[in-house]
Amino acid sequence: MKTPLSGHSLPQDDLLSDLVADCIRHFEHTGRYDEDPIRNKTRVEIPAAFLAAAVAFDLGSDALKSTLIELVLAHQQSGGYWLEYSYEPEEEAVGYYGAVPTCFAIISLSMAVEASPSEGLGQAMIRGADYLYSVEQDGCFLKASINKTDVLNTNLLCAVALLAAAAQLAPTSRRAKLYPEAARRAIRRAMSAQLFSGALPYTHVGFQVPFLYHAMSTALLESCQTYYPDARSLSACLGAARRFLMRMFDDRMSVRWDLEHHPEKSRASWMYAWSVLPVSRAYPARLPQLIQKIALLKTDTYLANESSQIPDVFYTAWTLLAVSLAKRDFRPSLKRRFSILLWMSQWGRYGARIGYIGRYAVNKWILGRWDGLDKGPVEYW
Repeated sequence: MKTPLSGHSLPQDDLLSDLVADCIRHFEHTGRYDEDPIRNKTRVEIPAAFLAAAVAFDLGSDALKSTLIELVLAHQQSGGYWLEYSYEPEEEAVGYYGAVPTCFAIISLSMAVEASPSEGLGQAMIRGADYLYSVEQDGCFLKASINKTDVLNTNLLCAVALLAAAAQLAPTSRRAKLYPEAARRAIRRAMSAQLFSGALPYTHVGFQVPFLYHAMSTALLESCQTYYPDARSLSACLGAARRFLMRMFDDRMSVRWDLEHHPEKSRASWMYAWSVLPVSRAYPARLPQLIQKIALLKTDTYLANESSQIPDVFYTAWTLLAVSLAKRDFRPSLKRRFSILLWMSQWGRYGARIGYIGRYAVNKWILGRWDGLDKGPVEYW
């Protein structure tokens, strides 16, 4: 499995690159590469995301990239994972295993290995991926040592991380077969949770659909589709998810936060960033407005939420990871062939309930068994 580098330029690439470059320039001058001053924590997600952006967009000095790599490696624990810290400023600064920071680190290291192969970086990446693989069960990854919630976007972030790691391994490597199998289980789990409306809920058995997390899950499925372009069940799932995503935006590509019923992540600036890849693939004419919205959220230093003008380096890190994956995985168009799954998805678009029910049934019970997403346990191959 090779890295799915597209060789194509993301539409509005110059504007997006300028925005990323401004963030990196300020970040390089601060010298505070793992500090989250708003929440009074240190976070590996920050140097990892800035490293991914520097590599993906070919920005920043070699000295900065080397420093960020060293910092990411220094944060790795003996078990192979990376620590997560509470998002609340008043909570204890005591770290615990976290799938999210581990994924940030694996993805950034995979990009660094792709750009400049290194045995040391490769081994660190593998140790992290091994730990992720060890905490997966039926497509559900342990979110954190103190959070066992079965969250779709976290499971899919783990899938993307494992696929990125597998892409850097030799085809004969057993890990190159094991990692994608766990990723496929996570993809199928997300597809089975999709609601009739096309929404991807926050949890696997839930019905709540925070805007941010639907956008994130959709974008991560887009990244997974880069590895499985012929998976028609995944195409059908994404078709409905993209349409649901676009309902969240008005004609100017501003999020309709007044419809949001989940205030925890309401007005989070990184929702716009996670929408870049789905919009670039399915609604490219709307992409310039979307990137302009991201640019408007940038202060003199970092991005701020729509509800404030306080620059937030941690939320900027989430934005940079999202646009780095969009940069890596963009394709002008993916091959589309007639499929009864896609046909039912389109039928559902125009209000025929049987279209939604048919697509849901296919996703839930067939789950891509005929299109490469289910090959059975790898131990039996």
